Order: sequence, then structure tokens, then C-alpha cells
Amino acid sequence: MWLKEALKDLLLVQNRQIEVENIEKTVAAVFNIKVANMYSKRRPANIARPRQIAMYLAKELTRDLR
Repeated sequence: MWLKEALKDLLLVQNRQIEVENIEKTVAAVFNIKVANMYSKRRPANIARPRQIAMYLAKELTRDLR
């Protein structure tokens, strides 16, 4: 539930499309890491978990462009 609280401002966006960059910045801020770390090839748990969360949120909250 703490993640939902941290993302509440992002989730309240109604008139504007949520962008992947905003999701990345928010998740990075919550987990106190740099966005660049989410793109690194390193896989420690403190980077892998935020990366997975950001990918999940991006998939669920952004428009499907297919």
C-alpha cells in the first residue's frame, strides 16, 4: 500500500496521459535510486525490484499503442 500512496499524484492524472518518464522518476524517487540505475545491466535486488515495478506500472498505466 505504501507504493500506492507514493504514486497517488501520478495516478490522479486525468486530463493528461501518464508518461513512462514520469513513472520512472516517481519509482526512482520512492526507492531512492537514480533512473539510470533502472537501465543498468546490474541486477541487485535494490535495483531489480524498482525496475520490475516501473515496468509493471508502465504496462498498466500507459496507452497501448498497438
